[in-house]
Amino acid sequence: MIQGCLRGRGPLILLLSLLLGQLGEPLLAQPPASKPPTNEVITTLLKQLSNEDEKVSRAAAERLSAMPEAIPALKKAAASNDRNMWMPAEPVLREALLRKNRSMAKGFPVDLFVERLLRVDDPFEEESYWRVAAELAGAILDEEKRGFNFFSPLVGSVMPVYDYLNYREVHRHYLGRICDYPVVVRPTDEIPETERILVIRRATIEPSRRVRPRWALLSSPGPIRLSEARDSVIFGGNVVSVKDGRFLFIVTDGDVSIDNAVYCFIITRGSFKSGTENGSVVLAGGKAEFDGGLLRKGIVRAGIPKLLGWVRFFEISDAGLEVTSNENGIKVTKVADKQPPQKAGLQPGDIITAIDGKGFKDVEQFRRVLRHSTVQEASKFTVRRDGKMLELSASFVGWEPPPAKP
Repeated sequence: MIQGCLRGRGPLILLLSLLLGQLGEPLLAQPPASKPPTNEVITTLLKQLSNEDEKVSRAAAERLSAMPEAIPALKKAAASNDRNMWMPAEPVLREALLRKNRSMAKGFPVDLFVERLLRVDDPFEEESYWRVAAELAGAILDEEKRGFNFFSPLVGSVMPVYDYLNYREVHRHYLGRICDYPVVVRPTDEIPETERILVIRRATIEPSRRVRPRWALLSSPGPIRLSEARDSVIFGGNVVSVKDGRFLFIVTDGDVSIDNAVYCFIITRGSFKSGTENGSVVLAGGKAEFDGGLLRKGIVRAGIPKLLGWVRFFEISDAGLEVTSNENGIKVTKVADKQPPQKAGLQPGDIITAIDGKGFKDVEQFRRVLRHSTVQEASKFTVRRDGKMLELSASFVGWEPPPAKP
C-alpha cells in the first residue's frame, strides 16, 4: 500500500528531501540546547556585538545575556581598552549577571544572600547583587501589599526598592539638581561621616553616631548598630539595633531592637523589641516586646517561625545536616547524600566542636557559623568521633540551597 501511495511521486519526494536537507543543515549544525555553548560560539557572538547590522548585534546580545557560560568572556571584553569591545559588552554583561543572580530575589535564604553579597569582588557582579537586593525588597513589599497594604503606600521613589538603577538616578537628579550618586562602601572601606547617601556592605555596620543613614541600602551578615536611620532598606544576618528608626525596611536573621520605631516594616527570624512603636508592620519569629511604651496603629505578628512565607532564612537542613545540641558541641543525627558535609566524611553520631576554628554554644549559633562556611571555598570541621578528634574539609563551591518548599 505504501508503495502504491508513493508511486509516481518520486521526483516530488526527491525535491522535498533536498529542500528539507538544505533547511535542516544549519539547524543540525547548532549544538543542542541542553549543551553549554562552546568557546567558539561565544567568541563569534562577541564579535557580532559590534556588527553594523543592528539585527545581528541585538540577536547576539540576547543570546549572550542568556548564557551564564559567556560571563567570563564578557568580563574580559568589558575590561578591554578597545572601545569597540567594551562599549557593546558592558550592557550585555550587566544583563547576563542580573539574569544569573535574579533567582535569589524569590525563595532564596535572605541571610545567605547577604553572606554572598559580602564576598563579591567584581564591580559588575556587585551591581547585579544590589539590583537583586532592590528586587528582593520589592517582592517582599508586594507580599505586604497583598497581606496588609499598611506600609506599602508609604514607600516613595527615593527608597532602594524594586529598581536599584532607578534609585541611583532618582538621587542623581534629586529635586531637579544634579547630585552625586550614592556612595558605595565596600567591605574594606571605612564608613564615611558624610551627608551623602550610602550603599554599604560590610562584615559589620557600626558607624559613629554622626553617621545617620537616609535613603540608604545596607547589608551585613554581622551586627548592624545605628544611632538613627530613615527611609532606608536594611538586610541583615544578625542583630539590628537602631536608636531612632523612621520609615525603615528591615529583613534580618537576628533580633531587632529599635527604641523609637515610626512607620517601619520589619521581618525578623528573631525577636523584636521597642520602646515606642508607631504605625509599623512587624513580623517576628520570636517574641515582640514594647518595654511599657506605646503601640499605635501598627500590625504586629509574633511567634510565627514561617513568617507568613514572605521570606526564607538559611536552615541547617539546607546544607544536608540534621543536628541536636550536645554538651561537647553539636551532634550530627543525619547526613544527606551528595551534600558537602557527606562528601567531607561527616557521619551520624559525630560531634562537631568547631567550624574554621569557631565554636558555638547552641544550635542557633552553629546554624550561623555553618551558613558562613557555605560561602567559603573550603571549611574545616573539627569533629569528635569515637573519642578521637578529626579535621574534615568540606567544599561548598558550586553548592546551592534546595528550592523553597511550597
